Amino acid sequence: FKQRLDWIYSDYYDFGKNVKIVEKNESGKAEVLFSSENDLLAICLSEENRLKYLKIANVADGTVCEFIEEGEVNLHIAECKRTINSKNWEKVKLQFKGGLTNSFGLCGILDKNILKVVFYTAFREDKLDSINTTNPVLLKATVGTKQKTSALDWNSSKITILNKEFEHIKIQLDSDGLR
Repeated sequence: FKQRLDWIYSDYYDFGKNVKIVEKNESGKAEVLFSSENDLLAICLSEENRLKYLKIANVADGTVCEFIEEGEVNLHIAECKRTINSKNWEKVKLQFKGGLTNSFGLCGILDKNILKVVFYTAFREDKLDSINTTNPVLLKATVGTKQKTSALDWNSSKITILNKEFEHIKIQLDSDGLR
């Protein structure tokens, strides 16, 4: 494992029992800490350092590999946004898709099989909350489609990425972008 980890520039990852995903861009400036009894590897992604040969240019802010057993990991993929609304929630799902495909490549480099994938959205303000939304139209399904509306899929604990359903966890941040 150490030999394969050496193939990755150390500037792009954090390794230990406590690791951070840091978003420096003002549109989602945040810091999310992951802790585990297992070893963790956090890779911060951007459109500049993603796998360029993949067609999906958008990526989530970071991926955390949680090492479960020899050769197996759980993936934790995180995106940070200041505000969640219907427009940027659709972009977050695209970033999750890019983050997941990049994570497939990372796990290949590390020679690890993926057991489980969990997606996280860290945010300060929720404009899609079904109770507090000012636009109830967001809660209605689109006529003639099977696709969930943004608000319905945001308010669920599941998300569909690459035609597969995964767990989705929302992380409410404080005004400084910390949890």
